[in-house]
Amino acid sequence: MLVPLAEILFAMMFRTALLVLWLGAFAPVGFAAWPGLPFAEVRGYAWPADTKMERVVSDGGRLEPGVFNPQGAVLSKLQVRRLLVAQARRVGRIKFRPMCYRPHNAFVFRNAAGRAVAFLEICFDCAEVRLQPKDKRSNPDFETIARIFAELNLPTGNATIERLRDRERDRREQELGW
Repeated sequence: MLVPLAEILFAMMFRTALLVLWLGAFAPVGFAAWPGLPFAEVRGYAWPADTKMERVVSDGGRLEPGVFNPQGAVLSKLQVRRLLVAQARRVGRIKFRPMCYRPHNAFVFRNAAGRAVAFLEICFDCAEVRLQPKDKRSNPDFETIARIFAELNLPTGNATIERLRDRERDRREQELGW
């Protein structure tokens, strides 16, 4: 008995989709608009809430002393995608002058050889970031970034999700002139 052509095509498409998903599971994490460089993994780091440094990552990607987790917490592919979307948010905002900029968290992007190629350093207390390479148009989604740190069981300085939500609401209201 001959198999209808539609069944053959469906089976071929199903196998192709499975192959694409399977290959995607073993692909390197990727390349994104930011940082604009290939990377193999991203690790999250945290420093104590009483840290008073003006930066926790050097421009070369070296971690400053006092980090809770010197080995870093490796992000899953899904967490990396969420982080990149949160970092790439492009909405208008009133640029506040940073109240403190005392970062307590960072994500470091590493290539296949383990060398730092980019970083995102965060001060949740004043909702500001420092990026390398720079991205002046970034207006990160701090709530999503804080949730990723929570998933990694890493603290976020003195910030809480509720405080970040309130700050975001206040910024939106100021942008709208309320």
